[in-house]
Amino acid sequence: MPPLIVVEQLSKWYGSRLAVDRVSLEVERGEVMGLLGPNGSGKTTILRILTGYLHPTEGTVRLADLDVVTRSLEARARVGYVPEDVPLYEWMRVREFLRFMARLRGLGGGAAGRAVEAAIERLGLGSVRDLLIAKLSRGYRQRVAIARRSWVIRRSWCSTSPPTASIPARSSRCVATSGPSRVPTPCWSPPTS
Repeated sequence: MPPLIVVEQLSKWYGSRLAVDRVSLEVERGEVMGLLGPNGSGKTTILRILTGYLHPTEGTVRLADLDVVTRSLEARARVGYVPEDVPLYEWMRVREFLRFMARLRGLGGGAAGRAVEAAIERLGLGSVRDLLIAKLSRGYRQRVAIARRSWVIRRSWCSTSPPTASIPARSSRCVATSGPSRVPTPCWSPPTS
């Protein structure tokens, strides 16, 4: 079985400035991968290319055997990206928001409820499930965004930037060991039908 993420000789130029210089890597199913480096070293640029939001200047990126440039829409449909500043509907309550997101992605009735409750349990959102999102701390907001992107809408891969910056260590471990079919996140896993 081929690796789920394959990056070959990836480079990205912004005008005359080289942001990413011939990066190659592979990530197997179930692996957790992190990008470490100082500010300005290209970590966010690589994540944006991996998630299909930015095109590389040179090189190739394949996600689940889909080229992110030539099959961009298909690849993006299988990726969840949680940015540093989490966009959420602040006037909604946590459970209400997650149910809304589940319904937008085609989960109906009981399936939506089960997916939402499982996400709430995995990410330790039980004590805030009925609070307005506007009242949540940054860490809880990040957890809600991760639940929305990885479990509720059943993405194949979930990327966070920065990964778990505002989430307490105990919950970060949950993020790293839970997900669809108990596959580590951020990672790839085949979508379940």
